[in-house]
Order: sequence, then structure tokens, then C-alpha cells
Amino acid sequence: MEILEERETVVDRVIMDLRSDNPGPTLLIIGGIHGNEPSGVLALEQIAHYFKENNLSLDRGRLLALRGNRRALSEKTRFIKRDLNRMWLWDFKHQCPINPTIGEPDDEYDEYCDLQFRIHQAINERTGPICFLDLHTTSAESAPFIMIGDTLRNRDLVQGIPVPIVLGVEEELDGPLLSYINELGHLSVGFEAGEHTAPEAVDAHAALAWVISHRLGLISEQMNVPIDESIVKLAELGAHLHDFYEVRYRHGIEPSDAFSMRKGYKNFQVVRKKEQIADDKNGPIPMPEDGRIFMPLYQKKGNDGFFQIRRIAPFWLTFSRKLRLWKAYKLIGFLPGISKEEDSLLLKVNTSVARLYPRQIFHLLGYRKIRVSGEFLYMEKRPFDFEEPPF
Repeated sequence: MEILEERETVVDRVIMDLRSDNPGPTLLIIGGIHGNEPSGVLALEQIAHYFKENNLSLDRGRLLALRGNRRALSEKTRFIKRDLNRMWLWDFKHQCPINPTIGEPDDEYDEYCDLQFRIHQAINERTGPICFLDLHTTSAESAPFIMIGDTLRNRDLVQGIPVPIVLGVEEELDGPLLSYINELGHLSVGFEAGEHTAPEAVDAHAALAWVISHRLGLISEQMNVPIDESIVKLAELGAHLHDFYEVRYRHGIEPSDAFSMRKGYKNFQVVRKKEQIADDKNGPIPMPEDGRIFMPLYQKKGNDGFFQIRRIAPFWLTFSRKLRLWKAYKLIGFLPGISKEEDSLLLKVNTSVARLYPRQIFHLLGYRKIRVSGEFLYMEKRPFDFEEPPF
């Protein structure tokens, strides 16, 4: 395996675009939306080479793989002017007015518009369900893990893949691409494959791409593709933590905070309440409650200092599924302190009245936090929880 620092990334957007004559799902994969995370691009290049070298074609559907922030990839930096993975603010009615850029992009706005055009073009051209796979790596040492918006369709797609699966990250971030796709109602999976320059991150990215392609039915085991080997590789790296987890806390930061993680913390490491894990200009930063540290920041760019997560017991996942299929969310507007328009997916929660309803109750029913305004918490039902958006 090559050392990542010695590999240059070209600025072409499309890595591969494979189409079958048979209609079926579309798998849209983006690697390198952060320019200091090249392993997803390298993995997709390997897969494209494997298809070409073995003269393979898809059983059905389409496999489209794209590079993310091309200029940042070429300069090996997270971004040029602003984080491309914080620009997707769900403004579906006001898409960029331009077609894909031809030359090298000037900054993240060019990248954003080009990607947005291609994403919506792929959605409009689909002949079946569309699934989005977003490939990332972390600044701290980590086992690979999956992140999904908590819809039953997303859960079913990744259930049984032998790595940790984390719910709720998108509630804590403003403008990630994964949330943009999820708000459109399509299958969406984020995958963090390990530390930025770890050679095994390339293998993990390739492994998950093969597994998702197989689960969607784009490829079959008769095609001599490494499905079994991919499952084994993912299990080697992540099976010891294989469970569902949810985000309980995000420690957001600004450049003026002078935030610094204390050395030695690894992703998913167990940390106790009040343990001092980082520092800023105001002094030591304690862990808010018992749990596991998640995505501690060990790089200069970024506004997420760390997250805290907890395991979700299987009972609650099963109970949540039943409540959603029974459409129990339709009754929630009758509870004290909660207002809801008849056909709206949005809840307005008066937290001074509804103190007894923790956010996890709304999660069970498929709601996610939108924002907090004064004493009010706004929660929105995730669209297309267990059904495909109409064509």
C-alpha cells in the first residue's frame, strides 16, 4: 500500500461512472470532500481500476464516484477558504445557477455548485432508489465507523456491517452534505475509515464501497468481486466496537477559544464524567457525563472539539421501529408543552413545560433537533423514514 503523503490527487471530478443496461439503484460516492482526507479517493480509484482490469460491468443500476474538494485535495489541506462540508444548508429551491465548472475551481463555492449540480442530475436520472456514500477519515486514531441519519431505511441498509454505527451526528452540525441528502429523503451513509494517513483507511473505504454496492444489488457474488474479503476486513478493524451509538453532546469551538485536546485520546475511548480531556483559554474542559469520546480534534482546522456518545441498547432500537411503523408520532402533538400543525413534520417544544421529555423520546419517534430558540426546542420528523421518495 502506498504512503498517502506521496500520492498526488488530480483535479478531475469523476473517478468512475458505470451504468448497467438494467434499471436499478444508483450508488453515488464522494471521496475527499475534505482535502486532507485523500484515502476515499484512493479507494475509489482502486475500485475503478478493478472494474477496468477485470472487464466487469454492473448487474443493474449505476455506480458514480466523484472527488470532493478538488483544489484542496491537490493542495493537501482541509479546505481553501471555508469548509465544503458545512455549506449544505438544505435550500433546495435556490440551487446554484451554474452548470459544472470546466477548469480548476477558484474556491469552495465553485466546488459546491459543481457537486450540487451533479448530485441533482444523478437524482433526476435514477432508475431506482439512490444511495449516497460519503467517505471521510479522522484526525485521531480510530476504528472505522458509520454515521447515518436515523431513518429506518438507513438503519436497514447498514444493519449487520461489523463496525460501529453512530446516530445523531447531523443534529449537531450545520450544513454537512450527508444531512442535505438525508433531507431529500434518500439513503445516506457517512463513513469514517480511520486516521487520515493510515494505510488501512484506504482498505476500509474500498471494503465498505464493495459491501454497499452488493447490498444495493449493483453487483453479485458471481462477478468475482471481494465481498467476503471486505466483510472480513471491516470486522478486523471495527467488530470489537460493533453496536449502535447516539451522540449525546458536542463541544463546539471557535478559533479564538485556543482549544487543545489533551494527548492520547482515541476515538470511542471510554471516558468518565468530569474527566479533564481538553483545554481552552478558560481552563480545563471536563467530560459532561460518562460515555465514549468521539472524534476528538487533533488538527488545526475544524469547529468540532469533540463529541460524547453512548451505546443504544437493542431494545430501544426495536421499540423505536415499532413506534414509527405504528405512526405513534401523530399523537405527540397532544402532549403538554408541544405544539404541532396538523400536517406538519415540525414540533415546537416548550422546554419549561416539557422538561420531562428528553430529546431521546423524540428520537424514538424519528424526530431530530433543528434548533433551540430561547425556551423553545424545535424538532422535525425525518422525511421518508421507511419509504422511498417518489420519482
